[in-house]
Amino acid sequence: MFGLFKNQYMVEVYGKLPFYKDYINIITSTETSLWQEWLLNVFGQKNTLIPQGIWHFLFFPAKDAHLVTGLIMQGSDGLRDFPFSLFVSLGRPAIKNQLKWAELFTIRDNLLEIYRTVYTASDIDGFYRTLSGASVETNRKDIKSVYLKSVRLPDLTPVIRGQDSEFPVFSILEKSGFSCLSKGTLSGKEIISNWEKQPHYANMQLNMVSNEHIKF
Repeated sequence: MFGLFKNQYMVEVYGKLPFYKDYINIITSTETSLWQEWLLNVFGQKNTLIPQGIWHFLFFPAKDAHLVTGLIMQGSDGLRDFPFSLFVSLGRPAIKNQLKWAELFTIRDNLLEIYRTVYTASDIDGFYRTLSGASVETNRKDIKSVYLKSVRLPDLTPVIRGQDSEFPVFSILEKSGFSCLSKGTLSGKEIISNWEKQPHYANMQLNMVSNEHIKF
């Protein structure tokens, strides 16, 4: 998966879209199974609302586990609400430099393009054919030229390396230009409450986030 100049990540998916009356599921790794489990624990509660819009996230399921990053958004199967999520496993348990941090935003934009090709799907077979074997490829040259200067590496060490044993860690990386972190298993109501208050954090510097963990 990791090369000298390019990385390739398999695209996975979990959640609900209106054309299919069940969960849409492409899960291939242990860490993405933990992301699926976290979604069910948080949003599987009756009458839990999902914030509107597309949110870019980073998920750290357990100490020394591989990071998961992707998009999460409002979803429904026509009967009940449940988020729809496109994501990849990064294949590593930490982000140690600015280039790797910038790569997250490269992945985000690639996943947005993939989402635009599948969100209008009308049948589950066509959806799975479109995503079967789909991957995101990142190129070091493109990351440096397009993303590196515009993103700042936050000090995530106290969260990602797990100084305490509270996992998983869920991070909102980007929505209207801000970032926040949360530790531990959260209830749907706590997440909704925090996301509704997000504009208050719009001016927070990314490198300050790890010093003040924002609890949902």
